[in-house]
Amino acid sequence: MKKTNLTYENRLIIENGIEKRLSFASIAKQTGKDRSTISREVKRNRTYDMGTAPKGSIKCRYLKEGCRMNHYCGTCIRKDCHGCQKICGVQCPFYEPAPCEYLLKPPYVCNKCRKRLVCDRDKYFYWAKKAQLKYTQMLTTSRQGVNLTAEEHERLDHIVRDGIARGLSPYQIICHNGREEGLGICEKTFYSYINDGVFAGIGRGDTRARPYKKRKTGPERTYKKDKKCLEGRRYEDYVSYMGSFSPEDEPHTVQIDTVMGRINSDDNCLLTIFFTSCSLQLAFMRKRNTCESVAKAFEWIYEQLGHDDFCRIFPLLLTDNGSEFTDPDSIELAPNGEYRTHLFYTHPYSSFEKGACERNHELIRYIVPKGTELKMTQKQARLMMSHINSLPRKSLGGLSPYDVFAAQYGVQILEKLGIWKVPADQINLTPELLRN
Repeated sequence: MKKTNLTYENRLIIENGIEKRLSFASIAKQTGKDRSTISREVKRNRTYDMGTAPKGSIKCRYLKEGCRMNHYCGTCIRKDCHGCQKICGVQCPFYEPAPCEYLLKPPYVCNKCRKRLVCDRDKYFYWAKKAQLKYTQMLTTSRQGVNLTAEEHERLDHIVRDGIARGLSPYQIICHNGREEGLGICEKTFYSYINDGVFAGIGRGDTRARPYKKRKTGPERTYKKDKKCLEGRRYEDYVSYMGSFSPEDEPHTVQIDTVMGRINSDDNCLLTIFFTSCSLQLAFMRKRNTCESVAKAFEWIYEQLGHDDFCRIFPLLLTDNGSEFTDPDSIELAPNGEYRTHLFYTHPYSSFEKGACERNHELIRYIVPKGTELKMTQKQARLMMSHINSLPRKSLGGLSPYDVFAAQYGVQILEKLGIWKVPADQINLTPELLRN
């Protein structure tokens, strides 16, 4: 059997197999690997989730293995501490919580444990995306450092010092020592070792390397973080996903977009979140239009709502191909690795595919005209959206988005999101709203 590393598709098969309670032997047969390979993969790349059990509430592992602690507190009439257990986890320096028996045997994770929701122990989960990320990070870190033995380093150090003292460049030092065959490293590696300080007392300034010079550039551009983020998330996949539901069970779509200030500037920007079921829109101020700022906004919403309400209110997201949305994992996955929503992308230059969100931006432009600088705080952004969401809409039968959203999910959710009801006679959709 040809030995190859596990691929992301293999890890998806493993995750699905665990979800279906298949044995490692069955999963191994599907992936074409040995079952020991599956076992090592799950143990190596599973995700840890800290439990909430108070210290000492779980029995010590040494109670069964043989606790030898005697009369530790000095006051108990018992001689053996394991018969008392009062100091376990509180005072005993050797206390270790007993491991969960379910994690000591396949599948070594809690994905399908029936007690997962009520268990307060430390947990482990296997998620294909998290496992793939750990694997790629391991490939990078395993190749870091210096690939030299102590003897090779000493020999190279002597050669480099002699060459530098004579004013030779790294290329000339390599040529004078039998090129790569005699020295054992290429010119690029030679420069890397010098820059990393491998040879003590010798740095980049001691060579004839050209100095760095900062170039004049325009506004900083943002780039796609993951160029393969569209795979499985294109608009056709969105249509197919929606088609898998019956009309009465079809989940509502939440559209997200960015509202910029001045063009070609590193100005503040707004992340807008539009609920198509009720026309309510949220806005979050961001100092830079990056993936990190978008992820931070969704993490704040997740912390405010909790897992269940977040999944209920954000079943799926639809956005464009902007670089700020090219890290789907930071939006789709909760901190413990579970899916909390699904993200899909429209076709390039097809803003009409999420036209409801784009159309609602017109109300924002009444308050912040296009081309002006977005100078507002998050508190002012909430004030602006509270006025916009309190505006009665003809499409809603004269009700406001606030009223419809409150009827669907409750006023408490709106309070957590920082949106309140503005009386109709006080609604202001002019720039004066943010000047007061």
